Amino acid sequence: MSRQKKHHNLPNRATDQTQTPRKFALLQLLQRVIGAQLFKKTELIFWLVFLCVPVFTGWLDYQSLPDEFYDPTRHELLKSHMEEAWPEGLGTYMVPDSWRDQATGTIFSANFFSAHHQSEARRLGISWFGYGLIGCAFFAYCQGMKGRCVFFRSFRNSVILNVAVAIFVFWIT
Repeated sequence: MSRQKKHHNLPNRATDQTQTPRKFALLQLLQRVIGAQLFKKTELIFWLVFLCVPVFTGWLDYQSLPDEFYDPTRHELLKSHMEEAWPEGLGTYMVPDSWRDQATGTIFSANFFSAHHQSEARRLGISWFGYGLIGCAFFAYCQGMKGRCVFFRSFRNSVILNVAVAIFVFWIT
C-alpha cells in the first residue's frame, strides 16, 4: 500500500506538460507552429536582422546636407588651417574653414552647419534609443523564456545600457 502511495506521488509527465506556466505555453505553441529546429534559431535570426537593418538601410547614420563638407571636385577652398593628428607632430591634416560652391558661388563654412549638427545629434540619439528599446524588449523576453531571470530585471538592465549608447551617439555626433 505504501508502494502505491509513493508511485502515486511521483510526477506524471503527461500531467506536468499540461500544467505548464503561461509563459511556456506560448513557447510550446510557437514550437509546434514553426518547428522546434527553427524556433531554436529564432533568437539568432532576430539579432542578425536587428543589426543588419540599420547597417544596410542607413537610417541610423548621420544625414549630411549637400554642401556640408568640402569636396575638392565641387568646391573652391577659400580658407583652411592645419591640425596635428598624432602626438609629437608625426602627422598633420588640413581642416577646411570655408569653401565656395563652383556652380552657384555660395560660400559655406563649418559654422554655417552647426544647427544641422545639433538637430542630427538629437535625431540620432532619439532614434538609437527607440530602436534599442525593441532590442531591450526582445532580450528581456528571451531571458525570461530561458528562465534565467525575471523579464523586468532584464528589461531594466538592458534599458540602462540602451540609454548609455544613446547618450554616447548624441555626444559623438
